[in-house]
Amino acid sequence: MNKLVILGAFLLVPVAGANVKFLAIGRPSAIRIEGRMEPLTAVKTEWKDGRFSGTYRIPVTSLDSGISLRDKHAKEKYLETEKFPDAEYILEGCPLKVGETDCGGNLTLHGVTKPVTIKVIASDGGPSVLKVKAEFGIKLSDYGIAIPKFANVTVADTVDISVESEAKKP
Repeated sequence: MNKLVILGAFLLVPVAGANVKFLAIGRPSAIRIEGRMEPLTAVKTEWKDGRFSGTYRIPVTSLDSGISLRDKHAKEKYLETEKFPDAEYILEGCPLKVGETDCGGNLTLHGVTKPVTIKVIASDGGPSVLKVKAEFGIKLSDYGIAIPKFANVTVADTVDISVESEAKKP
């Protein structure tokens, strides 16, 4: 299974850094590609009627897997970061509270926008901190991204995404 792990913020004021990390598994599964991206940015967030909404951008241009040639190919050939430098997720009216809930929104990646439901797990991190983890999956082909292939090894089409953060409670 492929995993793209993103550590980020889903609340108004992040307490911890919103670092972005990813993990992709190849087919056959002997290949593991781990890396990071620059922190995501909260463009707009708001609490209204007990629900949280927000727009978040992830700088895809900052992808770094530790191998510069692989990064160059990923950015130029597959992600086309010159045309699509950022991914954006718009979270729509999530009833964010301690516990687990499903929240809806739209992910724009590689110039394609698709609805994506995320599973959000929030826990109490202390008197003024909420710990948040969001999980969802995408198919690269749904976003018009060619499946990377080299020497008969490919990255699987499905990518699991996880976002973790600590934030100040509202």
